[in-house]
Amino acid sequence: MAAAAAVDPATAYKLLLSCPTGLPQSRVSVKFDQSFDRIPHPDAALEESINEIWNQRLQQNPSLYSGTKFRPQEIGILNHQADEKDLALINERVSREMFDGIIREVVEETGVPANSLTEPVFIGVSRREMNVRPTAFFFTKCSIDSSGVHELYSTAQDGYESTKMYAVSEIRFFSNNTK
Repeated sequence: MAAAAAVDPATAYKLLLSCPTGLPQSRVSVKFDQSFDRIPHPDAALEESINEIWNQRLQQNPSLYSGTKFRPQEIGILNHQADEKDLALINERVSREMFDGIIREVVEETGVPANSLTEPVFIGVSRREMNVRPTAFFFTKCSIDSSGVHELYSTAQDGYESTKMYAVSEIRFFSNNTK
C-alpha cells in the first residue's frame, strides 16, 4: 500500500460549507458580530513577531495588500452595532458588500470589465487549518473568451497580486434522466 502524501499544514484547509449550485445574494444571510473578529494570539510575544514578519515583508514588497478584504467603512459601518433595529440593515449591507466586493476584486485583479461578469453566486466556505482563517468562495461567469481575458489580465490594475492565470473549460454535468 502506498503511503499517503504529506499535507503541508500551511496550505491545508477544512471545507465548512458547500453550495455546489450556488446561492444568490438574496439567499445569503450574514451575521456581522464581534464574535467573528480576529482574536490576537494569547502569546503576546508570538503576536508581536507575526507583526514584525509582516512589516518586514511589506518593506521588501510594498505592493502587498495590507488591509482587510472586507471593508465595512465603505458601506457606512464604523463599528459593531448593538441596536437590534439596525442589525437587519447592517447584515444586509454586509452581505451586499461581500457580493459587490467579489466583482470589484475580479475586475481589479483580472482587468475584465464588470459588465462582462454575471452576478456572483456564493458556493462555499473553507477554513485554513493553520491559522483558522475562513475564506468564502463565489462563482461568476465572464462573457469574454479566455484569450481576451489573458490580454486584459496582462495590464490589470492589481494583476501583480497573482502570479499566473489559468483558463479551464466549462464542465457540464447531466443527470441520467436527461433526454
